[in-house]
Amino acid sequence: MTKLTTIFEYLKEKAPLELAESWDNSGLLIRGQEEVEGILLTMDVTDAVVEEAIEKKCQLIVSHHPVIFRPLKSLDSSSFIGKLMKHDITVISMHTNLDKTDGGVNDVLAKAIGLSDIEYFAEIGRMGQLEEPLPMKEFAENVAKVLDTTVKYTLPEKMIKKVALIGGAAGEYWTDAKEAGADVYLSGEASHHHALDAMGEDLAILVGGHWNTERPVLYALSNDIKDHVKNVVVMVSEQDQDPYSYYMN
Repeated sequence: MTKLTTIFEYLKEKAPLELAESWDNSGLLIRGQEEVEGILLTMDVTDAVVEEAIEKKCQLIVSHHPVIFRPLKSLDSSSFIGKLMKHDITVISMHTNLDKTDGGVNDVLAKAIGLSDIEYFAEIGRMGQLEEPLPMKEFAENVAKVLDTTVKYTLPEKMIKKVALIGGAAGEYWTDAKEAGADVYLSGEASHHHALDAMGEDLAILVGGHWNTERPVLYALSNDIKDHVKNVVVMVSEQDQDPYSYYMN
């Protein structure tokens, strides 16, 4: 077992809370047991993930999306938050601080899709180069394979070399990507009008899904925790899932 404070101190070193946006709610959000021998990593805290933590005897859940984001107006003991408290399970959420930090969501995504010469753009995002220019259609197919998901994209014939990206919901940053000289902007979500406006500026848009563009960080974070925190078992949730199912006609 390891003390909760030891694990929390490492996580704050990995992704300082000072990096989080003012509207965010990152940190130690539900405090339970002070001794931890099992950690479950997840994008979202759901009832299925809480049941998994109970079954696997994990005293700590580390989530990307905050377990408490909007003010709670009531609390039912049968809800997943009620179950967390009943079973004395701690939840630490690392959201925009994990997006921004070195080795966080966007660095992991950039490396996963094969970018080199990675640099910052728009404070939170990353930008890099493909080894060889590719038609947008081929680049989109490669990203879909890496993320194991369905993607949508614009400007299929455009040649792509310089890629800007932000995982999750960040479609509005396409203007920053354009200003930074990118050929394509990859994000988890972008609106119809983001796509149209970007096309008008000859910037391709690639939408890879909110959950799919962020989840790769869990495996990197798992390895980081194993390297820096001893006497704990670290697992990536098997019940954490994209809330959407996809149908292709």
